[in-house]
Amino acid sequence: MKFILRTLCCVFAFSIFSLAPTRVAQAASLKDLTTAHLDTKLLKASQVPERCSSAREFITTFEYLQRHPGLALTREQMFDVASQVAKGCSGAARRFVKVFEVLSKSGSGTHDAIKIAVELANRPQAYSDTFVLVFTRSYLTKYLNLDYRTSLILANALATNYTGDPRIAAKDFVKLVKFCDSSKGMNYSKPLCGIIAARVVKRAENFDALIAGQFIKLYRFLTSSKGPAAPIAKALKIADNVVAQGPEAADNFITAYNYAITNGGLGLPAVQSVAFAENISKDTFYNLKPGIFRKSIASRLPASIVQLNLAPAKN
Repeated sequence: MKFILRTLCCVFAFSIFSLAPTRVAQAASLKDLTTAHLDTKLLKASQVPERCSSAREFITTFEYLQRHPGLALTREQMFDVASQVAKGCSGAARRFVKVFEVLSKSGSGTHDAIKIAVELANRPQAYSDTFVLVFTRSYLTKYLNLDYRTSLILANALATNYTGDPRIAAKDFVKLVKFCDSSKGMNYSKPLCGIIAARVVKRAENFDALIAGQFIKLYRFLTSSKGPAAPIAKALKIADNVVAQGPEAADNFITAYNYAITNGGLGLPAVQSVAFAENISKDTFYNLKPGIFRKSIASRLPASIVQLNLAPAKN
């Protein structure tokens, strides 16, 4: 009996010691799992990529308003404005001041200027940059020399109320105005060029791509002997409608027209070839942003643009 008990004890002890390395390894592995996340490099508050310096933005805005007693704002109103600006996080105060000063120096009332400046302070930098660019280019005498109200409508249309990328709107607007005003381009008056450019850019806001180059290429084709040699007003209307269908619509129009008018193609007269090309280009809708379905051209324009005669020209 004693012999049996000794044997069992030896076997039990052997099994424990033989399993010990495995248990140790399992424990080490478990420790690795529970502490692995602690070994990763952690960011300090000062290293966070997207920092929100709301306190600094509030202080900067509040003190800016205090330094301008001519605004006739109460302390409570200053506090409210600064609080709203602070919600825009880092850079909000700078955006607010820039937009506010541009508008106030152009004759805007304090209330309206503050309202627009606060809204843009809470948008990404590109929106305020585009707003200032379009407004100043529209309002200043050395550029388009438009009145304050019209300049504000154009700036809002291409920035504050723009559903696309405002950086695209800014580049397209500048390029189209330059082409429209040039003697080698459309040679229209500067004020009219601003309205035309804004209309073209606004109608293409659903597409994440630059469209000024496509508009210019199509307009030149339409007015050239290689195309239908259309009058300026007619070419403008066609190019405006076609480009609104998407960045590739101009190429589709040109290809369709060339095929329609040649004897090896459809052999149609110029007028019918233009109509055929316009119809074909309507099916482009290239690079349409997710969530936006095919809309009629007129439905893409806000009432403010229609009031400025920026709506699509009627057939």
